[in-house]
Amino acid sequence: MNLSTYSNSIIINTNSKRLLLPVKKDKEDLLKEELDLYKFIYDELPCYVSIQDTCFHILRANKKTLKDFGNVIGKHCYEVYNNSNKLCHQCTIEKASISDKPHVHEQNVTINGENARLLFKVIPVFDKQENLIRIVEIVSDITSLKHAQKLEIVSKTISEMAHNIKNVISLMNAGSYIVEKGIEEAEQERVKNGWLIIQKNIKRLSDTVVHLINYTKGKPTNLQAVNLNKIIEDIVSTLKDKTDSEHIKVKLSLDKEIKPVTGDEDGLYHAILNLIRNAVDACIMDKNRKTHYLISVKSKDYKENGCFITVKDNGCGISEKNKNKIFKDFFTTKPGTGTGLGLLTTEKTVTAHGGVISFDSSRNGTTFSIYLPYRRN
Repeated sequence: MNLSTYSNSIIINTNSKRLLLPVKKDKEDLLKEELDLYKFIYDELPCYVSIQDTCFHILRANKKTLKDFGNVIGKHCYEVYNNSNKLCHQCTIEKASISDKPHVHEQNVTINGENARLLFKVIPVFDKQENLIRIVEIVSDITSLKHAQKLEIVSKTISEMAHNIKNVISLMNAGSYIVEKGIEEAEQERVKNGWLIIQKNIKRLSDTVVHLINYTKGKPTNLQAVNLNKIIEDIVSTLKDKTDSEHIKVKLSLDKEIKPVTGDEDGLYHAILNLIRNAVDACIMDKNRKTHYLISVKSKDYKENGCFITVKDNGCGISEKNKNKIFKDFFTTKPGTGTGLGLLTTEKTVTAHGGVISFDSSRNGTTFSIYLPYRRN
């Protein structure tokens, strides 16, 4: 006969049958068993788990957290994940503490020298008097999932682009034909019209290629000090002929106190260009035809830790059904002119620089805001 214990029972294995006989245990033994089980589960979870006090000091962390980030006990969470000595912009833990509800956000983090995309879930813990006593932070590595989503989007985008490029080439051929006929018949106006068609579609092809390159390239590597105010001024100057011809006023309010951002100048240029171009298009596409159209572009320092760039227009807003689509998949509200990659590349560039992008839209217009830290983590 083989005899062994299992939880609060004794298991007796005989040749004939298996019997479970209850064993009496006191509450302390049962409580210890429960705690040992929870500790085992806590330590073996394949994600990063930490318990923090109300000042965001890490009191306890599971094995995976200690393995990948070292001894984090006593450190602030923003020291561990952001390598910073300041509270994060739009701190998820702070939001959870104030709202009394769990909060979730995504963020790029460097782990063992590699860039990773992490999903943070923060859960506040309260005592019986409803006082906040602890914060549980559960962090999952979703890098591979994001990579798979990116490949799926690129695959679908290429398919869509093949169809769009075919249409563009057809229009360019038509423009070429008009130019040839204009030359043959010495009609200068026809030559001009044909050339405008060709120019317009060359720009469409160029935008498509630039957006695809910016979307598919990896994390920023050519890092330098980037003057965001200068970028904004250059973009507005480049688009001046377009905005003037459409009777759109552009108002700049640039904070001279903002510092240079460490990043990829070309990527940040195209990210801001996408937002301002979209604002221009929103004014042009507005069916309500307001008496005047205004685009306001602002920069503002945020606690000497980073800066906000805000682009606000009073054109057509984003419909409710489209609000959840603009950062997803191949999506455009500008058939025939949009590539469907503008906001995707903008979001990718902003997050790759450790920043955050958000928007607010109504019938009265749309405001896009991006936050960029001065230094990448």
